[in-house]
Amino acid sequence: MNGIRSQSGFSRIQNNIAKMGAYYTDVAHCQDIRKFIRFPEGKEVCVLEPSIGDASAVIAATGADKDSNIKIFGVELNTDSANFAKESPFTEEVLEADFLEGVRIKNNAFSMVFGNPPYMDDDLTEGEGTVRTEKQFLEKVTNYLVKGGLLVWVIPYTSFVETTSMRFILSHYEILDVYKFRPEEYAKYKQIVLYARKTESHFALRQDVENAQIKYNIDSLNELPSVADKTFEVPAVDSDKITLFTTKTFNVEEAFERLFHMEEDEKLQDLFGFVDKKLSYPEYRVNDLGKPPIPLKKDSMYLLATSGSGQGLTGSEETHDLHLQRGVAEVIEDAEVDVDEEDTKRQATVKVTTRTKVTMTVVEQSGKITVLE
Repeated sequence: MNGIRSQSGFSRIQNNIAKMGAYYTDVAHCQDIRKFIRFPEGKEVCVLEPSIGDASAVIAATGADKDSNIKIFGVELNTDSANFAKESPFTEEVLEADFLEGVRIKNNAFSMVFGNPPYMDDDLTEGEGTVRTEKQFLEKVTNYLVKGGLLVWVIPYTSFVETTSMRFILSHYEILDVYKFRPEEYAKYKQIVLYARKTESHFALRQDVENAQIKYNIDSLNELPSVADKTFEVPAVDSDKITLFTTKTFNVEEAFERLFHMEEDEKLQDLFGFVDKKLSYPEYRVNDLGKPPIPLKKDSMYLLATSGSGQGLTGSEETHDLHLQRGVAEVIEDAEVDVDEEDTKRQATVKVTTRTKVTMTVVEQSGKITVLE
């Protein structure tokens, strides 16, 4: 977890797991992690942080406070942390939810994933069938990363080299580099940072896993340097491609708050215009008539209104006659069969006559509805 300590209890974890860990990412290390990342100049990128905390770590690791093209999306279980992250001017969207079970996010949509997921203490013995939380987070974020997207993953070294985790990484990513945290910080949580690029999924053979475990032996890993000698590119992805980023539980208060401020939100401008059009009525007008053949006078305007040409709000609150008026003129055809009973040789004829039925509906301010025909 990043920043403020997050809740440690997850309902999905069996009772035999003593606790879940919330291990902070050192800000100085995050700033050095940033030095290895190359963002496309002048183009948007979308970064997902599945355990965003107060957002300080992902902001430091991306430099989003200095580049408005970096759009950060995050998920956080702890209410206080989530609210803090939401208020940051450098986050695009933050969900208060359980990342593993409580969110709906568009697949293959993010340029980069940065994360320091919650993980179990290394001295815990995993029960049969137990999957480490770090691996669950990794499996889920992989769905959301575009092919060629960059994974920057901060986890304990033991979680990285564990056989099932290593097999998953090799089956979905190209490992670009791995660094262990500097001694003072590494002593706390045994953390490493993995840089990897998402590839086409394939099955990693046992020999591949064993070779990687040997290659990335802890004694052979370099410490994260303060000066980067290489960079890893992040692909561009426009934020408007993130068409699904929401919780599974509908938050009534948050939805109402968003609707209340809809007019101020650039993302909701189109929706605001649609809702405003559906929920409001224009002032009474007669210019829908096109070009009438005669100048309109008071009596003729009223006649045209009742025949369906005028509509909208008319009257005023000051004179207490404000009402919604809608006139409709409907053409009705009446058919009559003409049969000469004495002259059987003459064929029956059908006489069709037309008439206009005019209906005007008036909705008064009091709620009274009157239909005039």
